[in-house]
Amino acid sequence: METHQPLPGLRTLDVAQIGAALALEARREQLGNPGRDRLITARKDAVHALGLRGAAGQVLEKLCACYGGELIKGDIIVWPGNRWLVTSTCLDERTIRRAIQRLIRLGLVIPKDSPRRYRYCVRGPGGEIQDAFGFILSPLIQRHAEFAGTVLRQEQERKQRAVLDDEISRHRIAVKVALNAALPYDLQDRTAALSTELAALERQIPRRGRPGAREPIAQALAELRSRSELLFYELTKLLEDQSNDTKMSGSAGHDVRHLEKPTENSIEDYKAAAEEAGGAICGPPQTAQREVETAIDAENGGRAKPSRPAPDQTASLALAIEACPAIEDAGLRHQTVRGFVEAAYLLRGWFGASPDAWREGVKTLGELPTALLAVYVYQLSSDRVVAQGALDRAVRTDNFGGLFRSLIRKTANGQFSLQTALLKMRHKRMT
Repeated sequence: METHQPLPGLRTLDVAQIGAALALEARREQLGNPGRDRLITARKDAVHALGLRGAAGQVLEKLCACYGGELIKGDIIVWPGNRWLVTSTCLDERTIRRAIQRLIRLGLVIPKDSPRRYRYCVRGPGGEIQDAFGFILSPLIQRHAEFAGTVLRQEQERKQRAVLDDEISRHRIAVKVALNAALPYDLQDRTAALSTELAALERQIPRRGRPGAREPIAQALAELRSRSELLFYELTKLLEDQSNDTKMSGSAGHDVRHLEKPTENSIEDYKAAAEEAGGAICGPPQTAQREVETAIDAENGGRAKPSRPAPDQTASLALAIEACPAIEDAGLRHQTVRGFVEAAYLLRGWFGASPDAWREGVKTLGELPTALLAVYVYQLSSDRVVAQGALDRAVRTDNFGGLFRSLIRKTANGQFSLQTALLKMRHKRMT
C-alpha cells in the first residue's frame, strides 16, 4: 500500500483513505439513515470477510459501540479518546494506534481530524451536535453488501470442505477395513500395494477445515476403496468356492473346470480309517488327496503341483487334532481339508509366522503338510503361554515364526518327522 510520509506532527496520508472517501462521496445518497444495529451487523460481516483478528477487531468493535444512532452532516462519526480505548480494550496506546492505522488502510475507517488532531464534537446553542472530529464509520455501511457476499461465499466453501472431509474420512476408513479383512486370506500379498497407495494418499490429505485440494483425493480414495473391496470379495469368494460341498456346473460364457464333491475328505473319515488300520495311516486317503491336489492345481492356475514329502513324513489330520487341542479352543472351522488349511493359515499369523514362510512351506512340502506344521507350532506357542516360561526341551527359542520356517526346511530334508512329534505330544497329554 502506497503511503505519503507526513511532515513532523502530521498524520500519514494513505491511498486507501482517499479511495474510501471518494467512494463514500459518490454513494452518499444511498447511505440513508442507518441505525446502531445495522452498523454492528456490518462490523461483524467486515470482521469475518476480512479476517480481522486481535487488536484491529477489538478497536473496531469499540468504535462502533460509540455510535449513538444519529448522523452528523450525513456521516457516521465517533470521537472516542485514546484513554477510553485503552481502558475498554485493555491494550496499550501504541497498539491502539497501529490498529487504527490498519483499519484506515483497509478502508473501513476515515479519519476526520481537527486542526490540533483532538477528537470532540461541536454543539449548537440548543445542545444539538453540529459537527464532530474523530473517525467516520460510514464505509462499513457502504460496503456492507460486499462484506455480506464474501461471508456467504466463505460459508459455502466451509460447508463444501466439511462435506469433502467427511467423504475422505469415510472412504479412508472403508479402505482400511477392507484391507484388514482381506489380509488373512491374502496368500500372495496383494494387499501390500494397496496399503502403500493408501499411505501415500493419507499424507496428502489437508487438515480438517483448512484450505486445500480435496476433490482429487476424495476421488482417488473412492477408487481405491472400490479396488480394496473387490480384492476382499475375490479372495473370500475363491475360498468359499473351494470349500463348497458341491460345485455348480459352468455357466454360459465361462470356461471353468468345476470339482466334484470329495467323498472322503472329512476328518471323521480319517479318524475311522486310522482306527481300522491301527494308527498306521500317515496321510489322508488317496481319493481325498487327489481332490486336494486338484484344488491346489486349480488355485495355482494350472501350474505344476509342488513336490510332496514322503508318506512317513506326513501326519494324519486325526492325529494332529488329537495332539493339538488348541485349534479347537481357537474356534476355527476345520471340518474339511480346505477348512483345516484355512484355519491353519490364520493360526500362522497368531504365532508370528510370515506369509513368506507359508509360501515356502507350500512350495516345498505342499499345502496340507504346511498346515499340519502350523497347527503343531501353534500348539507349542499355546503351551508356552500356559506354562509362563516352561518350554519344551525341543523348543529352544521364543521365536515361533522362525521355528515354523526351520521345521519346514528340516521336514523337507528328512531331519524332522511331524508324525513322531505329534505322537509324542499326544502321549504326553494322555499321561
